[in-house]
Amino acid sequence: MFTERKTKHLFHFVMFVITGGLWLPVWFLCWWANARHNDRMQAHFRELVAATRAPVNVTVTQTTGGPASQSGKALPVMFHALAATALLALFLLMALTHAGHI
Repeated sequence: MFTERKTKHLFHFVMFVITGGLWLPVWFLCWWANARHNDRMQAHFRELVAATRAPVNVTVTQTTGGPASQSGKALPVMFHALAATALLALFLLMALTHAGHI
C-alpha cells in the first residue's frame, strides 16, 4: 500500500506568520520532499505494473496524522523540530544581541 504524504499548509502558514517569514524555506523544503516522495512512489508502482503485465490494485491513502512511527513521518517530524529549535535559537540570539548582553 502506498501512503501519499501531504504537506500541512495551515501549520506552515502559522509558523510563517509567527517567524516573520523565516519559515518559508522550511515550508518549501517540506512541500518539495513530499511531492518528490509521492512522485517516486507512483513511478515505482507504474514500473511494477509494467513488469508484471498484469493488473495490480494499488491503494492510495492520505495520511491525516497519528504517531510518526506508524505513518512513516519520523524524518519530517524531526526536521520540523530541528528547524523550530534553530529559529528559536536565532531569535534568542537576536534578542540578547539587541539587549546588549552579547
